[in-house]
Amino acid sequence: DGLAGRIPETACEFIAGATQANCGCALPNYTCNICDPDGSSSGQNLVVKSPDAVPEIPGQPPRTCAELDEAGKGRLIPPGECSALAIFTAQTCGCAPADFTCSVCGDGWQVSNAGSLINEDLLSFLEEDEVLTCAELQEQGLAGNLTPAECNEAEFSIRTTCGCTPEGGFAQCSICGQGSETLAPEAEISITGLPATTCGDLQAQG
Repeated sequence: DGLAGRIPETACEFIAGATQANCGCALPNYTCNICDPDGSSSGQNLVVKSPDAVPEIPGQPPRTCAELDEAGKGRLIPPGECSALAIFTAQTCGCAPADFTCSVCGDGWQVSNAGSLINEDLLSFLEEDEVLTCAELQEQGLAGNLTPAECNEAEFSIRTTCGCTPEGGFAQCSICGQGSETLAPEAEISITGLPATTCGDLQAQG
């Protein structure tokens, strides 16, 4: 009736307000980005990084992030529903810029113990019995295969195991204190958490 000119102008605006949700009203070029439903990412082009994850959305059947993403791009998610999705999808679906990468040690830091092993005891997102070296985990981060949440967890969980160090190295450290030197470089020393070494070797490392 509306397009046929049978609804008075005075009633049209009222009807439009009442039909938005039930009729799934949207602009002709509308699609739903489940990672950025309101376009607040300032052009970062947020995408799903965990397509197989299943977010818990009240009142809806279980669907993977990939299925939700496809439904959104296919205009099957109305605007009102889309705007509420980010609360449930942002972290579970690993929403991030398409070109997102990370160093698992954090920005400006690098892995020194490349061969050290990591399992689910250190990182909750690893599968049971899955074991990676620090180098392999770093490769995943730099290749964009980790989500922001996974990168944040890694940064705070593997620093000691992977020997995270600044990319330019730490500032020089004299083991005897600034301005002093060791007079017994051949003496052996044992410090908790470090392998046994000599004073001279430890000073050289500093």
